[in-house]
Amino acid sequence: MKEIEAIYNNLFNEWEYGRYLQAVLIFVSFYLALVFVRFLIEKSLKKAVKKTPFDFDDLIVSLLDSFGVVFYFIVSLFAASLVLDIGNQVDLWLKRLISVAVAYYAVKALNTIIRYFFKKYSAASLENSQDPTALKVLSAVIQIFIWVLAVLLILQNFGYNISTLLGGLGIVGIAVAFSLQNVLEDIFSFFTIYFDKPFKVGDFIVIGKDSGTVKKIGIKSTRVKTPQGQELIISNKELTGVRVNNYKRMKTRQVKFEFGVTYETSGEKLEKIPEILAEIIGKIELSKHKRTHFRKFGESALIFETVFTIEDSSFEKYVDIRQLINLEVVKRFEKEKIKFAYPTQTVFLRK
Repeated sequence: MKEIEAIYNNLFNEWEYGRYLQAVLIFVSFYLALVFVRFLIEKSLKKAVKKTPFDFDDLIVSLLDSFGVVFYFIVSLFAASLVLDIGNQVDLWLKRLISVAVAYYAVKALNTIIRYFFKKYSAASLENSQDPTALKVLSAVIQIFIWVLAVLLILQNFGYNISTLLGGLGIVGIAVAFSLQNVLEDIFSFFTIYFDKPFKVGDFIVIGKDSGTVKKIGIKSTRVKTPQGQELIISNKELTGVRVNNYKRMKTRQVKFEFGVTYETSGEKLEKIPEILAEIIGKIELSKHKRTHFRKFGESALIFETVFTIEDSSFEKYVDIRQLINLEVVKRFEKEKIKFAYPTQTVFLRK
């Protein structure tokens, strides 16, 4: 052992260039060790990736790939510099270089993780017929924010006072926000629609007097195709500020309608009308009669109210069933000699 120690001292301590040789050996050793460890980990992981049904191990492989040759070179250089007397200034700049490398690769790895999870959520959104645009935009915004934060930290590490810079960015941000107020309101409304999910692409919605099927939910506006065929473009801000009826969410549709018969209709026939409606509606597929009542005395008619349900949410099925009911009611009332009322007035003359 003493002989080995003597050789080591002669080679690295007493020899004029011994420290430099030691630094070179440390650099080469660290670099080869890092590359070899990465090779072993990647080799074992890639074998495991083929055997496992999960894709989380793919993320680990991607993270390893994000640390490149430059990172290993800088880490090895820092390790080698520890045995050299390189001076305060060189040491300072070397540490700054390492901080830049660490910040760069840390942000790169973090963005890889963010892209992985947003990609999974985007795939889930597509399976649920949802537009993944919001997730893509949010992912890009988060990644840009992380890069900006990393740059600010690097500048602070280089000795710059970032307080003034942050203050200037804040003022610029406020000015931009005021100038783009309407656009930003639509964008925030877009995220509200996406995460709250009041409707999605393919839903039939009613907004005030307008209605139609949602075709696209964009960053600034939503496009709806109306039953008449034209495309209706509505700003996202407007959609989040009004009541929206979403008929696609219905599993069953409840329908209520009124009709009137003449005052000359006999009491016996009036009693029979609820039975007639229950019989007609009960025979039609997907429809279920709930009630029919003689509701009130109108100005020129005796008003009946009928409520029934349709075990289908589509608008087409609703209008088909309504038509069948209306036709059958007309036929049965003709058969029973029950007359529908219409606005009339009877004038009685007294001699």
